[in-house]
Amino acid sequence: MADPKRAFDGDLLRADLFNPSGRRLFVSLRQRIAVDGAFSRPNPVRSFIAQDHAHLHIQSRFNDWFVNAETEALEHCLADALRGYGRRVAMGFSMGGYAALRLSRCLDLRHVILVSPQVSIHPDVVPFDKRFRGSSGGFHFAQGDLGIHGRRQLAGTVIVDPFRALDMRNAHMIQALFPRIGLARTACSGHPATRVLREAGQFPALQRILFDPPVSSGAVTVLHRNARRHSAIYWKNSLSLLRCASVLTLQGLLCRARLLLAGLGVDESWLSAYQPLTKFQALPLRRPFDICEGASLAGRKRTSRCRAYAN
Repeated sequence: MADPKRAFDGDLLRADLFNPSGRRLFVSLRQRIAVDGAFSRPNPVRSFIAQDHAHLHIQSRFNDWFVNAETEALEHCLADALRGYGRRVAMGFSMGGYAALRLSRCLDLRHVILVSPQVSIHPDVVPFDKRFRGSSGGFHFAQGDLGIHGRRQLAGTVIVDPFRALDMRNAHMIQALFPRIGLARTACSGHPATRVLREAGQFPALQRILFDPPVSSGAVTVLHRNARRHSAIYWKNSLSLLRCASVLTLQGLLCRARLLLAGLGVDESWLSAYQPLTKFQALPLRRPFDICEGASLAGRKRTSRCRAYAN
């Protein structure tokens, strides 16, 4: 594939456009990375290009949630450079999910899939969420306000693990600002909330949901439910949650998890820690696998270990 066209070339922000002749537009945004300070080499998402999409990849050099001295210039540049494209969709993870919301108006986005995004990192907006305080020093309150800069008519879904309390609070605040964005609960996936889908090789199926909007939160949940049965990540996280919450009377669940992990070639020796647990209170669930998307632990005492997992 030909090298991308540089749509914006700044010291802090960069945007590259693949297949500019496509009729529709797909936007991806770089997520928070462990070591920032440099731009990455962009790669095209070929599944979207095959569906006649141009692919715009936007990066921030630092973990600043795309809010910096070049944000306004990026907005003006992209608004002019992207004229003429039809349906516009985006996908973003964590910081990239926030950026999709923040830039949704200038990009004229219509549908999004956002994975474990934040509504803000400013301490006045999310005083309860201290995970990204190290990146919030230069985060300007007004410049990062989604209520001011986001496209309120934006539709789509936020994918979130319902047992990650901080991610859930951010998701509900996003829904208050963007009422057409739904919620897809992929329980015991962790952060980001597509880890079970990736483990099961279902990420291409998630991308295909954006091929033909509107985006269905229910379709995402179905993908997760089909993937979780054989997911080591799901079983490990769910059993950890059950152990600290003391909520289930399913000793057989441990046996099944051991068998599944062994069949997948995964080390399941850590399950021995759960063997002494024989007395559980029962949750009113239709079936064991519903311990995710519908069940709630509200009103039940959780240990500090459980709270640590949820956060």
